[in-house]
Amino acid sequence: MKLYHILLFALFFSFKASHAQYINITDFEILPQYLQDGKVKINTASSTTTIQYKVSFVGYSDSYPIKVKPYSIKVMLVAGNALYVSQAQTVNETAFPSGSNVVTLTFTGTITNSHLTAGSKITLFVLDAKYGSEPVAAFTGGSAYYDWVAGALFYNDQMSRTLAKNSCEEGYAGSNVTYTVAANKHSGATKAEANAKAEADLNANAQNYANANGTCTPTCTGPAVVWLESFNNKFYGAGYKGKTIVIVNDVPAATYRWYVDGGFKTTTPDNAASFSWLPSETHYIEVEVVTPCGTSGKLRINYPSGTTGDGSGGGGGGGVILPD
Repeated sequence: MKLYHILLFALFFSFKASHAQYINITDFEILPQYLQDGKVKINTASSTTTIQYKVSFVGYSDSYPIKVKPYSIKVMLVAGNALYVSQAQTVNETAFPSGSNVVTLTFTGTITNSHLTAGSKITLFVLDAKYGSEPVAAFTGGSAYYDWVAGALFYNDQMSRTLAKNSCEEGYAGSNVTYTVAANKHSGATKAEANAKAEADLNANAQNYANANGTCTPTCTGPAVVWLESFNNKFYGAGYKGKTIVIVNDVPAATYRWYVDGGFKTTTPDNAASFSWLPSETHYIEVEVVTPCGTSGKLRINYPSGTTGDGSGGGGGGGVILPD
């Protein structure tokens, strides 16, 4: 019976060794920026550590031109050759360039820190649907095992950016505001990574901070002047009220106050107003423009004849009467 078991055992391994895989691993390397003194640097500020690694593959081909036979394997990082610590990556014949049976691929792996134990080493596992799994070190002479260390994080330098508030209304200028990213606010596996995060912070937040904390200052030097642009009377026949439409010059960031016969009538945000009267009536309209820099003089418009003065106190032009 013992001899029978020995023969079965030998037959199993003889079969596995004689049946070649169509895709094999020739090299595995964790990129140097994720190493500290040759050891994988573990991010102690998080529950996971993200690293990148390169794997070289050779595919079996018995044709010319070269065409890798259909096959699929999975690779993943493991600790102690037993516990999976990152997600699996699938590689099949489509990964190879046309006319070649060799390829090197770079993968991103996220290590679950809690899966690491003292003394365990990180390496690559090959998962083969037909032949089980084994560490990549079996292909590379045992040199592809990595120790790990709880690596010290790097932190950003202080960075500042000064921007003007750009959300002021027309006629106002925004003040300059400085947004600062304090030193050590962001961390990374390298100093460059930490500073890149700080730079991204500036790009994302500096202008919003300036708009929220800046002030707006009027850019004008004195009250605006108002003058008549258009004055139209529209009549609809005897006994019906006509319509008078008054349009004055457009002043940025202004409101307009309208008066009839010396009494306040209305305020408008734009530079036009309309009034309805019988053709036999006589009135006068006044308008003044209000800006952050002050209030203009009143422009007087006589109904129905036209203007008698502009908004700075001088004489004005005549109005236009349009019959129905």
